Amino acid sequence: MKFRLRLSLRKAVTPESLIRQWLDQHQFAPPVSQPEKEEPHVLLNGEDMTISDAVKLAADALKQPSELVKSVITAQLALPIAKSASDLPFIGGNNEIPGINLTTGKRDAFGVNIALGKTVELSTIDDYLTEHWFATPEVRDPTATRVLFDGKETTVDVVAAKAMAILGQYPLLKKADIVAHIRQKYVEARGGAGNQIVFGYALVPQFAQFVGGTADPLNPLRTQHQFSFTVTRQHHANDSPGLETSFQGSVTITDNGIANIQAGGQEAVVKPLLDGWIQVSGLIQAMVSANWNRDASGSTVISPAFQATGGGQVLVTPTFRAGDYKFLNGHVQLGVQALAGIQATSSGVVPVANVGLVLNIPFSL
Repeated sequence: MKFRLRLSLRKAVTPESLIRQWLDQHQFAPPVSQPEKEEPHVLLNGEDMTISDAVKLAADALKQPSELVKSVITAQLALPIAKSASDLPFIGGNNEIPGINLTTGKRDAFGVNIALGKTVELSTIDDYLTEHWFATPEVRDPTATRVLFDGKETTVDVVAAKAMAILGQYPLLKKADIVAHIRQKYVEARGGAGNQIVFGYALVPQFAQFVGGTADPLNPLRTQHQFSFTVTRQHHANDSPGLETSFQGSVTITDNGIANIQAGGQEAVVKPLLDGWIQVSGLIQAMVSANWNRDASGSTVISPAFQATGGGQVLVTPTFRAGDYKFLNGHVQLGVQALAGIQATSSGVVPVANVGLVLNIPFSL
């Protein structure tokens, strides 16, 4: 009888390798550029953050010492990654400005400047991503793994493999270059704090309005058509809930002519739902207005007023990423708004409330 002894040799899993694996799973990459006078940044989970914040996330998740995690992250950040042409200037041989050296840079076996060749390949990938509508999901993916490509959901790794395939058999870029570049594009596609203008229309039926106090027979409630122009400062990424600050000017018209002109500010907390098709927000407004009223003699009197209200909106926001209706994506919102609060005029302070149908046409600045 013969006995065979099998020895299984397994490579030891070190804490450093666990950290590197976790970083890769959470889409670690260097940012396109570093701040000049601040702590260095990294990209993690589709966000641009400081090394300290990244260390805390990884250390808490892996139960590893912060010093060890920081050393691994710093080492990963120091690895050379190809830059696109838009990130580096093209320079001559005697210029010490960082960039692509066109005269003495390293060349491959075919005599091609390697750095220049990589930027051309990255540019090719950028065009490829644009052609296939590369985008992030409408609702935040916590690990930044899922992306949209040709209007369908896939992963960063799948897109990286497709991008590498279009470069041919002998690309100058390594897989790590392409993956890091796409992760950078992911953060860019998420957007962030920015400005937006919105052209709005609201229909407020007569039956959906309430004004407290004694009814004024000379100025009965009428169906309102409100046309507004809003400038909004978005304090959050497009796929995440957050605060938005707005300044709005509007004119309200009824079947009797102009009802009022008003302007003021608004603070809102916005949250996307159902893959971005629904946007729910809670808001508060403070508006000053000039109201057109009739007096007992039949003359029109313009009187000032102040209105403070709170309420909410539920908007349908089409997210067609591909197909015949993709032009609507991000450029139309339709829904309902409800507000309640107080209105102060020369006659006193009364409660007010209304519900209206809203149509918004937003554009990013």
